[in-house]
Amino acid sequence: IAGKSEDEKGVSHIAARGAGRERLCQSALCTQAIGTPWISGRNHIRYLRRTGWANNEMAVYDWKIGDGTPNEIYKTQDLLLDCKASGTKFICARETSLQPRHLVSIDPASGNAKILFDPNPSFAKLPLGNAKRLYWRNADGIPCWGDLVFPVGFKDGVRYPLIVVQYTSRGFLRGGTGDEYPIQLFANEGYL
Repeated sequence: IAGKSEDEKGVSHIAARGAGRERLCQSALCTQAIGTPWISGRNHIRYLRRTGWANNEMAVYDWKIGDGTPNEIYKTQDLLLDCKASGTKFICARETSLQPRHLVSIDPASGNAKILFDPNPSFAKLPLGNAKRLYWRNADGIPCWGDLVFPVGFKDGVRYPLIVVQYTSRGFLRGGTGDEYPIQLFANEGYL
């Protein structure tokens, strides 16, 4: 059984349980897992973990039970939720910065994702501003990131008014903290 267990310092690690014993992955890459790990093939556990600049990306790791270090097998800026095994692939709920939550099958070998179910198929027909992830350090030297959403019909060299929306840029860019500021509606009205 795949799960999580705390070590003697109270740090949660990926763990394998079976036949009355438990094996902990001791690597630092086996800590801070998000959600529930899952069994994938014989003696392999896969799990989600944040990674990258200021933890702005999500990665799927594969730990062969008993090995010292897991392998990163897939990485994305998209938000992945509730992943489960499906043969050599895995199925997750996914949100991109420009697409609301949908169900995908991901092949870690190729990196390809196939949409299995989109509860909002007409959303793809809406005019959206493109998004670009930006990286910087704040005044205290702490790594930060944000998503710059361009106006629909953006033209290089044209000056646009800017709206700064406070937000944790994970997944679909809705409307800032509390969803009070509809980002794409502003983009449709010519705001950056």
